[in-house]
Amino acid sequence: MNKIKPLRVLHTSDWHIGDTICSKRRYDEFELALNWLYRIVEEKDVDIVLISGDIFNTSTPSSQAQELYYRFLHNISKSRCKHVVITAGNHDSPSFLSAPKEILKALNVHVIGSISDKLEDEVMVLKDNENIPILIVCAVPYLREKDITFPEEEEIYSEREIKIINAIKKHYDLVFEIAKNKKTELGLNIPIVVMGHLFLNSAILEDNDGVRDLYVGSLCQIPVEFLPHEADYIALGHLHTPQSVSKNEKIRYSGSLLPMNFKPYEQKKTVFLAQFYNGALNVESIEIPKKKELISLSGSFEEIKQKIENLSLTEKEYYLEVIYSGEEIVPNLKEKIEDLPRSNKIEILKIKNNRLNRSSEDDSEAIDIDLSLDLFSIFERCLDENSISEEQKIELRNAFKEILKSMSEKDLLSENS
Repeated sequence: MNKIKPLRVLHTSDWHIGDTICSKRRYDEFELALNWLYRIVEEKDVDIVLISGDIFNTSTPSSQAQELYYRFLHNISKSRCKHVVITAGNHDSPSFLSAPKEILKALNVHVIGSISDKLEDEVMVLKDNENIPILIVCAVPYLREKDITFPEEEEIYSEREIKIINAIKKHYDLVFEIAKNKKTELGLNIPIVVMGHLFLNSAILEDNDGVRDLYVGSLCQIPVEFLPHEADYIALGHLHTPQSVSKNEKIRYSGSLLPMNFKPYEQKKTVFLAQFYNGALNVESIEIPKKKELISLSGSFEEIKQKIENLSLTEKEYYLEVIYSGEEIVPNLKEKIEDLPRSNKIEILKIKNNRLNRSSEDDSEAIDIDLSLDLFSIFERCLDENSISEEQKIELRNAFKEILKSMSEKDLLSENS
């Protein structure tokens, strides 16, 4: 007798294909991640793939970004995966994403770029190879303000935001009600999964997450209890940190496909594999491998030099953010860091001088400078204000004297010309 296998649903989102970091294109990283994702679909015998918005990073993706997207869908169509469901996010163009939907439907790829006049279009009953229903999906795309209607009258901002939130709740309630009715009509105990692209108020939003405001002037945070609590799983997109919301295992953000910045919390990326069996849900978190490690290094010049030497001994590829936090003033710091010997697998994308930042913060209050002082006296006061060591003071004094001498010579030349 054949053992009935669980229904396996893979949840991913926020691919942001075409995104850059420090103006560096990342197509090689996207290619590796999407090829890996295809292999996971094969290895885990995934039945359905859900992609919850922000497929592309812009509404007008490049030809290279489109090629990666369509190649992935082509590969999936040759696998044992039965369906792919794609909803638009706030970065996506609804019309661009929806344009090939009829062709993609022939490959069992279902695209919902925007809402339509018929809410039933957002509810789909997915079937197996024997035409037996196995899953109901509420495929709700990112809801734009023009999509959700509420009375237009003069009002304070907080009232307007409450109306937007209530309109979003109403949309999800209506779509889920249709899904429940379909399940009743089928007379089958199959799961209902809700897809969404929004910001829940109890979710974790890290600093510099790269998340855009969803509505004018606000991220518009939705109370988690506003989502259909009867759903068997809620597959969300928009936030880039993978997480379950309010410790509820069935409400999840899969997070972005690639790290979006150099912060430590951004480095671990996952997809979720939701498995349904006899009414029970089990969710497996699968870490996405990276082609490039994004690392932030900080310290004095010598410490930075040593850390880069240590990284050069490994076989990994790195993008680096280098933060100078030493006390000494290092002339031509940027050039010196860029010239440090390192492996050809290490690329420095960003250099920050925290000493300059500290000086700017310290000087945020006006410094009372006696304008009757000569330039050299003012320079001496600057050295004292910035706690420069005696050894460095000698070097900086000599350099400043050379600058003054050069300026004086230029003035003489201009007078004689």
